[in-house]
Amino acid sequence: MKTKRTNASEQPEPLSTEAEFRAHFASLPSTLQERLRETALQRARDELTLEAAGEAGFDALLESHAQAAYAGRGLAGALDEFGELDEAVGRLIAEEQAQYFEKFLSDIGDGKYTLEDGLINEEAIETRAGQYNERLRGTANESWATALPLDELLDWVLGATEDSCSVCPDLAEQGPYKPTELPTYPGANETPCLFNCGCSLRTQSGAQGF
Repeated sequence: MKTKRTNASEQPEPLSTEAEFRAHFASLPSTLQERLRETALQRARDELTLEAAGEAGFDALLESHAQAAYAGRGLAGALDEFGELDEAVGRLIAEEQAQYFEKFLSDIGDGKYTLEDGLINEEAIETRAGQYNERLRGTANESWATALPLDELLDWVLGATEDSCSVCPDLAEQGPYKPTELPTYPGANETPCLFNCGCSLRTQSGAQGF
């Protein structure tokens, strides 16, 4: 899958308040899901080549994760305008996620999303496209935590209603953490609960991540 895009994201209007950064982040999952859904459907209809679909998916992932990084650091008080650092984070995560989107496109080509009557299973495609959303929270949480003061202490807070995986309770028990000591981030899909993780990060002074 080629990843040629270099200037990936439109610069958002500068944000400054917690409410603005949270609202900006909240808008990202539905936008990403819709872009990936439409790209997958176009591939299923043979309206895009495999290469073109891969590039479109990569662009969507890059742009969305770059914006998540911007929202995360902004929430922590790093109020510089959206820029190259955010895009670098977005590109790093997009390169990680692109392998999964490539497999999605491969499954489409293998007929996994074609019904017995020859129609496209649009509902299943939409569901799978939505599975990329939760990783945005990991990007935002990492960007938020790394923008905090180095001596800030953070607690890993278990989700209130989830059935915790085997790792998250240990992460909660082993805190608090300095920002540089966190082994992973809620939503980063690096715990057994993957995108079902309902945990969050909270500073001991009361600030909350995503």
